[in-house]
Amino acid sequence: MTRKFTTMLAAAFLASSVLGGVALAQAPKQIDVQEAIRIALQKVPGTVKEVDSDHERGRSVFEVEIWSKAGPKYEVLVDAVTGEVLEARIDD
Repeated sequence: MTRKFTTMLAAAFLASSVLGGVALAQAPKQIDVQEAIRIALQKVPGTVKEVDSDHERGRSVFEVEIWSKAGPKYEVLVDAVTGEVLEARIDD
C-alpha cells in the first residue's frame, strides 16, 4: 500500500511539474519600466517626460515620451515583452 501511495504521489508531482512548466512557458515575461526607458533613450537621446503601459497592434507596449536633445518631443513605443522599439515618432 505504501508503494502504491508513493507511486501516486510521484505521478502527481511529475504532472504538476510538467503542467506548471507549460503554464510558465505560456506567460511571457515582460521587461520593466527602467529597461523600457533605457531602450527608448538609446533610440532617442533626451529627457524622459512620461511613461505609460498600453496595448497597441495586439502587443503590450511601453509608450515613452522624450524631449529630444534636438528639440522635438518624441513618443517611443517599446514592446513590453521583447524590448524591441516598434516606433519612434515626433509627438504633436
